[in-house]
Amino acid sequence: MIILLFAFAIATFIFTILGGYFAFRAQDRLHLIISFSAGVLITAAFLDILPESIQLIGSSKIELILLSTIGGFLLFYIAERLSILHSCGKDDCQNALHSHRAGRLSAASLVFHSLLDGVMIGLAFQAGTKLGILIGIAVIAHDWTDGVSVVAVLLPSKRPWKEMIWWILADAITPIIGVFIFFITFKPEVLAISLAIIAGIFIYISASNLLPEAHHRHSSIPTILATLIGFGLIFILGRLI
Repeated sequence: MIILLFAFAIATFIFTILGGYFAFRAQDRLHLIISFSAGVLITAAFLDILPESIQLIGSSKIELILLSTIGGFLLFYIAERLSILHSCGKDDCQNALHSHRAGRLSAASLVFHSLLDGVMIGLAFQAGTKLGILIGIAVIAHDWTDGVSVVAVLLPSKRPWKEMIWWILADAITPIIGVFIFFITFKPEVLAISLAIIAGIFIYISASNLLPEAHHRHSSIPTILATLIGFGLIFILGRLI
């Protein structure tokens, strides 16, 4: 079981790196990458993360999950607004939505989500090998889009490519760290609330950052289709696995 556990952890690392590489190679289609990532994140929030959090905590506590989701949305909104106020002058704050701090906040939330991916794998293997394998496959199927999403939220803020590589590596390594939760006691309620907070952050990033940026750069039918493809990918994977 432990060998399988770490095999899935290493696979998440590889697929995240592949996703980041793909995003680097397609910088001339940045608006499509950003739009695609928005579809992935918002669909994962509603169809993957929130249902998982409700399942972990029980349907009787849905209100707590929804409040945690709103809390994540507001938390990221406030943190981003404060970072913009402190990182720009009076005359250029209007265009500071994609300041370097905002980009890093987005990337950090993705890294934290990847950490929870590893935690989910560890918890699933605690419940049994079969469930661990199923959850591991699901996480791997989504992880290449994590690498794409990290690049997508950092490219608009014009971060150096070396820094983006470090963020991709962080996003790839954190699931490996997360699987170590297998070896300690963990309350499912805590994970459920954490997932709900991440869902709220993902909804904010998609609706407030990625989609406006994608359409600002190149509002077109292909941009809309890229969002729909991101939605379709997560929707289909969620039902095939």
